[in-house]
Amino acid sequence: MKGQATHAKHTSADGARVRTGRSARLRVMNAVVLVASSGCIGAIDGPNADEDPRSQLNQGSTSSGDADGGRSPPGDSSADADASAGTEPNWVPFLDASGRFTSRQGDVMRALGNDHPTLVSVLASIVCASCSGTIELPPSIYADVAARDASVDGGAETNDAALADAAPDAEDAHVVDASSLVDSSVTLDGGVPVDGGVPVDSGSIIDAGNFDATSIDTGGPTGSVDAGAPDSGTPDSGGTDASSNADASYPPSTTFSWTELNPSADSRLVYVSSASGNDANDCLSESRPCRSIQQGISRLRNGFPDWLMLKRGDVWYEGITAPGQSWTMSGRSQNEPMVITAYGNSGPRPLLKTGYEFGFWRYTDNDIHDIALVGIHFKAHTRDPYSNEYQGRGNNETQAGFRWTGGGNVRNILVEGCKFEFYSSNFVMHPSNGQPMFENVQVRGNVLYSAWSGSNTYAQGMFVDKIRGLLIEGNVFDRNGGLIGYDGDPNGIVPSDVTERDIAVTWWDHQAYINSFNLDVVVVNNIFAGGDGCQMRAGGLAMNNLFTRAINSLDVGVASSPTPGGVSGQVLYNVFLEGVDFPANSRTSGPRANGIQVANINSEGGLVIEHNLLANDRSAQYYGRAIRLSGTNCGDYGSPCPVRNVTVRQNVIYNWRGGFQTFGVTGSEIDDITVENNMIQNPLDTQAFLLHIEGGFTSAAYRFAGNRYYRGGSAIWVNNGRNEVTLSSWLSTAHESDGVSAAPSFPDPTRSLGRYNALQGGQSSHEDFLARVREQSPYNWNPNLEAITINAWFREGFGMTGP
Repeated sequence: MKGQATHAKHTSADGARVRTGRSARLRVMNAVVLVASSGCIGAIDGPNADEDPRSQLNQGSTSSGDADGGRSPPGDSSADADASAGTEPNWVPFLDASGRFTSRQGDVMRALGNDHPTLVSVLASIVCASCSGTIELPPSIYADVAARDASVDGGAETNDAALADAAPDAEDAHVVDASSLVDSSVTLDGGVPVDGGVPVDSGSIIDAGNFDATSIDTGGPTGSVDAGAPDSGTPDSGGTDASSNADASYPPSTTFSWTELNPSADSRLVYVSSASGNDANDCLSESRPCRSIQQGISRLRNGFPDWLMLKRGDVWYEGITAPGQSWTMSGRSQNEPMVITAYGNSGPRPLLKTGYEFGFWRYTDNDIHDIALVGIHFKAHTRDPYSNEYQGRGNNETQAGFRWTGGGNVRNILVEGCKFEFYSSNFVMHPSNGQPMFENVQVRGNVLYSAWSGSNTYAQGMFVDKIRGLLIEGNVFDRNGGLIGYDGDPNGIVPSDVTERDIAVTWWDHQAYINSFNLDVVVVNNIFAGGDGCQMRAGGLAMNNLFTRAINSLDVGVASSPTPGGVSGQVLYNVFLEGVDFPANSRTSGPRANGIQVANINSEGGLVIEHNLLANDRSAQYYGRAIRLSGTNCGDYGSPCPVRNVTVRQNVIYNWRGGFQTFGVTGSEIDDITVENNMIQNPLDTQAFLLHIEGGFTSAAYRFAGNRYYRGGSAIWVNNGRNEVTLSSWLSTAHESDGVSAAPSFPDPTRSLGRYNALQGGQSSHEDFLARVREQSPYNWNPNLEAITINAWFREGFGMTGP
């Protein structure tokens, strides 16, 4: 897609435009080493087709069968962003002074985990420079890492002399001789140049920062727009897209920006308006729009970068796909996707009221690629118990707002700025049994609200599985995964009877259910409110998310059907607030309020939990733990799950009933656990232990260092292998000579979302805060209601810094 994120544009000394940022957009997650061979090269974007993905990426596994051992998944019961302007990301250099890679992939991964725990998903992209045996590296990765420090901020010019010799539009690349790189035994991605040699930033740019669709719908894009000639332009040839493996670079930034999308010169722009359209029109101008969505779709051409645009403020009683029909079309390439979006000067998102039908459904086995669904509102209006259109639970509990299954080669799918609400599951995406993994799926800036079930089926805000390269960024997940209580009559609920407590969650219902067989998962800058939080069974990166009033906020690797061999990942800079127990009327009841729960962590990749804030849980019991290493729930692969190579560092735990716990895993199944420089403070509770080490401390398995502890009331602060001991006894046992007892002294630890909301002009209530974030839209976006901004405010109350 053209412009995966906003580019800073600068001018060089000779007046030529220099674009800083990324070269081509390649996902290189978890420090996957880039290597080169003769001729054109791509990126190591996962394993060869014949290899087990775990041989190169340690975040999960593929499987020829369906997830969960062949069972239908619960959800199936039916950032990419550049670093903020003026800030150079702290890329981790792993080239030595001569420009050679210092080690193989596994060694680099281990080195990053040990030496750079706050830096994640490092590398950007490489492209072939005229196939001459050179590669281009982004400005933060140096041939001479000790001497160079190129800048990409605020209009500054690069001082790199190599730029003068770089290929055109090389984005300030440092050119390194590919022959100097080692590890040539690793197979590359077919030797195809990234994006087919097409510059990422070519052509005119729509200002997607405001996502103003009117910037294209009056005069159109630069150049001519296809007026409907059926044979104009170049359709997709049906072969492999040269950019199929080119996608987001990381680490994620500390700002959120909308993806830039640009019609091509031969794009056909199709306009649809329910209010002023007529299906007898040609649909190719604002003055002659279609009325029905299906008529508009009939004007799109498979393999072309055509745009279907629905008028803002209009309402349809149909979905993007007709009942029983599958979406079947593709765009041209990643730079030239087919786009479904909105047009108009004002008004909310186009609203599609789909009742018991899917909002968007794809189930065929044909290859589909390069699709962008942007800025559309999907609503199961007959399932909205607060609406006068509510019709009861109905007979069909299986429909989803967005459902993409089937097979074929599926790649480069963007769902951004949409809203999904009241479906049984709001977003479902996974290949069918025996089909290849989907690749490069980005779900950004959406609102997913109140997915619920009226029977014993499960409801998810999102269910995803078997995707390689999954980005979940900047979304709002609120009150998903519920069971609406009823008296046995399917139509027995009336809107006035429904309250928040009637949306009762269960153990298996989640805001986001990321199943065990995904690879390269990034969950960043999202808001998770209520429900059962985010389950990252496949591991990956969770960074700068906000969790509030969740039952289990974040699970990593925990699964009844876990990824064989374990997972790895990073949990960084997240904020966890006011964890809660299961509601009294839930299908699953009892105490909970877990913050971060991990299991099934492998020794090679490991897990880093760092710089997180966990504060002020609301549990009425002391079962929940802020951070819990668990060996239970290994299900199909036996119990306990191993937990190895986990670092818990520089987190603040304040007024959470339980601090740090290991549970259900002892002996050889737990190893290489480091807990250092954390603040575990509970001045208001006299019951829960700050530490609970099942099986007891052993120096072979654990290392504790430099932690600051405090608990009000009782002097018994630690449960060490069922022995309740004082802190001084613990420090002696754990050889934590630098651990201390220190009462908290934070600037403002009682901050709340209600208070934050009042500062932003809303009511001083948690509920009003959630109501406002649910109204976030590409057409009415408030950056003060992003997780990024909110988290920074909470960290300030604890004297913490952000990413």
